[in-house]
Amino acid sequence: MYSALIQPFNVMIHPIQKTTELKENKNYSILLAILIVFLFFMSDVIEYQYTSRNFNFNKPFTLNVFYVSIRTIFVYFLFVLSNWCVTTLMEGKGTFTEIFVFSSYSIVPIILTSISATLISYFVTQEEAVFMMWIKNIGVIWSAILFLITLMTIHQYSLFRTLISLLLTAFGMLVMVFLIIMFFSLMQQMFSFFQTLYYELYYRIV
Repeated sequence: MYSALIQPFNVMIHPIQKTTELKENKNYSILLAILIVFLFFMSDVIEYQYTSRNFNFNKPFTLNVFYVSIRTIFVYFLFVLSNWCVTTLMEGKGTFTEIFVFSSYSIVPIILTSISATLISYFVTQEEAVFMMWIKNIGVIWSAILFLITLMTIHQYSLFRTLISLLLTAFGMLVMVFLIIMFFSLMQQMFSFFQTLYYELYYRIV
């Protein structure tokens, strides 16, 4: 259990070596990856809700959990699915499970720095707010580097090929969002049509 818990931290420090070892031995934890994605969602909730009033311009009662889940959990799963589709076509060596797990390991710095910045907000002044910004920026940059390295490792791509796959992944995500919007729009129109048809028949019969 302990060895599984420290995997993300090992990947944070030695991304190429540890990612290769875990991939070859298939010694990664899907449950831990799911937990990390949940913590990613929770860290966003905590930052929105509990950042010190000196730096928090959000209204506590306006928190929309559904919206937060969309920009964290949904976007994450959309990325994994799109990357899997793209890299399958580009002969990538990573499986869907590996993309899911190692991508989750890569967002650990964002989670840690987000929670850290929230805690620090209670101990710094307005003039020292720049430190909070730097902490969060470090987390984002660290995670971006981990994303790049772990995806390059599991797919066995060159740096250039990895960057191309990421651009195509982003494009694939946009296409998926468009299709999802179109699907729900079509479903809404169908529902409205059948509802109107029902009322027309009802009033004619009655």
